[in-house]
Amino acid sequence: MVPRPVITRLVTVFLWGGVMMLTSAQADAPTQNTISLGATVTDTITGRAFFDIWEFDAATGEQYRADMVASDGLAPLLGLRDPAGNVETASNMLDDGSTLDAEPDATATLFFEITRDGLFALIATRVGRDEGTTTGSYTLTLTRLSVPQAPDNTYVDVVFRCKSEDVTTALVVEFGDQSETGAGYTIEAFGFDGFDPVIRLGGDDGTGGALCQMSAPATDDPAINVNLGAAEPLTFSGVSITGASVYSLTESDTEVRLTVGSKDGRPGRYALRIEGLSIESLGDADLIVVRSGPLAKTEALWLWMLRSGLSRLDPYIVAPDDIAVCADVALRTCGASLLGSGITIRTNQGGATGSDRLDAVTVLNTGASDPIELVVSSQNGRSTGAYTIWVFGTLPAP
Repeated sequence: MVPRPVITRLVTVFLWGGVMMLTSAQADAPTQNTISLGATVTDTITGRAFFDIWEFDAATGEQYRADMVASDGLAPLLGLRDPAGNVETASNMLDDGSTLDAEPDATATLFFEITRDGLFALIATRVGRDEGTTTGSYTLTLTRLSVPQAPDNTYVDVVFRCKSEDVTTALVVEFGDQSETGAGYTIEAFGFDGFDPVIRLGGDDGTGGALCQMSAPATDDPAINVNLGAAEPLTFSGVSITGASVYSLTESDTEVRLTVGSKDGRPGRYALRIEGLSIESLGDADLIVVRSGPLAKTEALWLWMLRSGLSRLDPYIVAPDDIAVCADVALRTCGASLLGSGITIRTNQGGATGSDRLDAVTVLNTGASDPIELVVSSQNGRSTGAYTIWVFGTLPAP
């Protein structure tokens, strides 16, 4: 039996038909107490104390179930009071607007969803409320059925649609307004060994057609050399390049959510290039969030931050503590797994880009599709300039 607290003030109870005022001088006063999730409380309804108030804090969108199990002749009735003091719903209210009262010794059940944050209350009473005649004991249980889903920024599609094709996600990259020059971005994905690259920006438009870019033959026949530190260097020429997908984003004053996938889930390796990023002022830093696709989460992701063109930037990456980072890939201060890692891209037209001794690299062995936050900036905050992000990864065979 839950003890009835001594009420030392006026208690205003909003019941279905109006307002009832009870003072502390009245004997057998109603209970006013809190109820915890999952706990069962016990009390009684009498002729003078024909209702009890059980308060709880709740948040918008939460869904609940409350069960009032009556005994000793009590015909139960249960209501929900909102923070403003209004009874929003009751156990005898049916969906069609009619009412159906419970019989004595029955169970009154109330399902409800919270419409605003605040202090709510369950009002346990009897059929007829102040005009009712039944009395007895009851137990009351409050159960939270669900909580609202937060905006799911961590969700990654296993498969998404691009035009009429199914595409398996290999990588998701997110970054904010980091092209301070306003020149926009060039995003390019290369597929190797069968990987057929597709780029999607943002979410799906409902048809899968407006926000994605399918692959096409690599027009410049590039040769890409990837040196994975202590691992054997990997060289990909035009023969092994499945295709390339290029997307030019002219607007740079927006956050970008970029997904790279392979058409029809074709396995293989891929390389992603994001051009147009910049550290414009001393001490500036950019945030880049990287996630593996659900089917690629067991594979390592290599991410390079390369200075672009004539940039004087000294690239620098800060990652979570358990992730290996090398700030200057040519220096012996790097761990053995990262020392000497780099990427070089050459084309038949004579152009070449790639990493140098000052560029930074990190390898992400995620094991999950959880987001990994990387802060990219300049070494000691003492240099500025444009930079390019390269990511190299693998989509394994199913």
